[in-house]
Amino acid sequence: MRQRTASYARALLAIGMFWMVGARAAQADVGAIVARGAADDLHWTLFVESPGLVSGESELGLLLQSAASKSHASVVERRGPAAGAVVLGPHVQIRAEAPDGSVQIRQAWPGFAGNRMIYGAPVFFHQTGNWRFAMEVEGVGRAPLQIEVLLPVGAGPSPWLRAWPWLAFPAVSVSLYLFAVWRRNPAEARRIQST
Repeated sequence: MRQRTASYARALLAIGMFWMVGARAAQADVGAIVARGAADDLHWTLFVESPGLVSGESELGLLLQSAASKSHASVVERRGPAAGAVVLGPHVQIRAEAPDGSVQIRQAWPGFAGNRMIYGAPVFFHQTGNWRFAMEVEGVGRAPLQIEVLLPVGAGPSPWLRAWPWLAFPAVSVSLYLFAVWRRNPAEARRIQST
């Protein structure tokens, strides 16, 4: 009986580990695209971590591409190695201005959501309303590029609502273990519950 109980414990541990690894892998998405545009001969895309622009801590990501990558046709008919290519190596500084006038200035680094082509920086949205973002990009072989965007930030889900899967996991695991033991041997289940 102890061997069977130990095998159930190992199975539950394995399920828990896969659940945590799966949740971590799901968090590695690039999030949501919140703005796109063109400046000079570059196209830029602004990403934000899931669940989007909501109050709380989040991360903004900026992807820069040469102008030839705007449409599928231009990618198919490109005329050189740099056409449609991702611009690597720029220095990106993100300035976020809240509706109340407070400012956060962050240096963006490659590796947003595990993608080395997207430059990201953490931002704390402490207030809902329209936030003004100004991105300054230097070192792409031309004069510094200025990108300005005005985006709405809404109220996000409460921390308890976001954390419920992690809080429910221990209770569900113990319940499944007790059910499996009770199904095999009801007397053993009563002994475990009484201790």
